[in-house]
Amino acid sequence: MEIIDYVSMGKRIRKYRMAKGMSQSDLAEAVQRSNTTISHIEVGSGKPELNTVVRIANALGVSMDMLLCDSLENSVPAYTCDLIEVINSCTPTELRFIAAAVPSLLDAFRNTK
Repeated sequence: MEIIDYVSMGKRIRKYRMAKGMSQSDLAEAVQRSNTTISHIEVGSGKPELNTVVRIANALGVSMDMLLCDSLENSVPAYTCDLIEVINSCTPTELRFIAAAVPSLLDAFRNTK
């Protein structure tokens, strides 16, 4: 059984890379790896060494927690950042809808456990 969700980690790396306006080539150069290696990591088919993941996190200006949160049981800060990004992108109408919907979603989730 894999402990690390490499597909989710790759998606997060791609998301943060694109948000920073970096190409795969830019990231590859920053972490001293090939474009192919970065491509494989981003689609989850590559299993990078820990040193490479640390270099990627540093190059993207994010924490390891933010890259690996889908593999960690206690990763509140990374999910909080994700929610803040969503909230910051909302219109006032969307915020009202989300504020009204979230309590119901939480109740439903908590009652299915």
